[in-house]
Amino acid sequence: MKLKALTISVAALTSLAGAAFAAPSGYAPGSTLTTGAVSNPYALSSLAYNPASAQLMLRDDENIRFGWLTTIGTGIELGDVSNFEQEINDLSDELDRDDLTLSEGEALVDRFNAILPELGREGYMKLNSGVSVPLMPVVFNVGGMKGNFFVESGAELLIGGRFIDDEVTVQMNGSTGSIQTQSSVYLKAGTGIRLGLGYAQPVWEGGEGWKSGQLIVGGKLDVHRLSLSKQVILIDDVDDLEDTIEDDYDKNEVSSTGVSLSLGAIWRADMYQLGLTLNNINEPEFDYGPVGTNCDGLSGTSQNNCFQAQAFIADGRIDGTETHKMRAYGTLDASVWLKPNLMLGTSFDIGEHEDFVGDDYQWMSVAAFYQPEFWAIPGVRVGYKQNQIGSELSSATFGFSLFRNINFDFEYGLDTTEVDGDSAPRNIAFNIGFEEHF
Repeated sequence: MKLKALTISVAALTSLAGAAFAAPSGYAPGSTLTTGAVSNPYALSSLAYNPASAQLMLRDDENIRFGWLTTIGTGIELGDVSNFEQEINDLSDELDRDDLTLSEGEALVDRFNAILPELGREGYMKLNSGVSVPLMPVVFNVGGMKGNFFVESGAELLIGGRFIDDEVTVQMNGSTGSIQTQSSVYLKAGTGIRLGLGYAQPVWEGGEGWKSGQLIVGGKLDVHRLSLSKQVILIDDVDDLEDTIEDDYDKNEVSSTGVSLSLGAIWRADMYQLGLTLNNINEPEFDYGPVGTNCDGLSGTSQNNCFQAQAFIADGRIDGTETHKMRAYGTLDASVWLKPNLMLGTSFDIGEHEDFVGDDYQWMSVAAFYQPEFWAIPGVRVGYKQNQIGSELSSATFGFSLFRNINFDFEYGLDTTEVDGDSAPRNIAFNIGFEEHF
């Protein structure tokens, strides 16, 4: 199977599944791609994290603030396998041959059986995309109340494909033969649509000197609509690959609705602030569509893939039925103002959580951001972040704001792999957003 064909099919699946939500699953919305989960009054997108930050978003003379057009972004991540695409393509080409001599077949068996276990351990590709509903988030104050309400809505798409290795053997028919393997790609995909409503207000103010400050608390309810699907695709079943992925995606997809509760607190002082967020306190669950069921009712490539899924399930290599749990976890964040418009911030997840496709995360980030008073001078931000578990990937991040309202943010992975013989980052991401300035 050509890996490029799979990539094209994943793109088709993206179109099929629909666009996706601004939340800390696989997609970091807006400027939070650079700054992480720091409560930042200059960025409405930080409302995706600590709900208490809504109290920071309005000046005393403001009643409402909103995003303008939208915030949209995408990113890709690759496993730590050098020349992954080339190795898979070479295997696919050799699987198509039926004119191998015995010595050629045995040489190919030795070659691929030496590398397939590594592909099985490290070979994966993941794509995430997210978009906010236009004008979202919206922060507003009603009737001079002490606190602020906010509404946010958007969507997210996450697709992950990993390689499942199987032994390569040679089958002879007279003087010629072919190689065979049940190696496959295990594709998992999820789309999420979210509507969130939250409120934040100060509850205490006092102290003296550097201890003086304001305690803000907030809460948020999110309604999630997730559609989750997974499928096994044999790498030598290349005919009508795109149609097979699309057909099986629909057959295996399960949609469900759940509600999550998150609470946050911020201690805000003149020169610094501290934050704590408790995410997904009630841990809602969402089912994936099953694989390896009702195979006798299928035909052709879909049936072959279904029977192979049954084999992997029997071997304990995949789960036939699966549930995604939005696990509860905490996030600490802290920031200090070095100058009125220069801020340093850091955040750290307490406990691990997982995205739609089951990969584990525990983020640590540090960033600096500068927002000039004069509207024509771009605001600039730089940062660093690392996943403390799972992939353990680290990234450098950079962003800038034009005219205070148009944001561009980039993530460039510091871990590398080889692609076509050249060194390349294992992960990259890009966001663009339009939102009203504080």
